[in-house]
Amino acid sequence: MKSSARGEITSAVEVTNISTHGICLLSATGEKSLSFDDFP
Repeated sequence: MKSSARGEITSAVEVTNISTHGICLLSATGEKSLSFDDFP
């Protein structure tokens, strides 16, 4: 089963990965990794 997208995109940033070290964010300008040590 595949879900179809509904409505408009409401966020300019997407969380692409969450790990024990931090999170990865994807935006129109590129990908950014935020370490939990630097960004609580």
